[in-house]
Amino acid sequence: MGIVQIPVGNMQNFSYVIYDEHDKVGVVIDPSWELEKIFDFLEKNKISV
Repeated sequence: MGIVQIPVGNMQNFSYVIYDEHDKVGVVIDPSWELEKIFDFLEKNKISV
């Protein structure tokens, strides 16, 4: 299992991606700001949500 903290926004906010490293399937927790950063991470790592 992989857990990634992605800094987003101006006020030290974070979104999280929790995913299965083998199946490349995951969830995004608290996607609030800068969605492009989250989508870029998912695409780069071939993770589907």
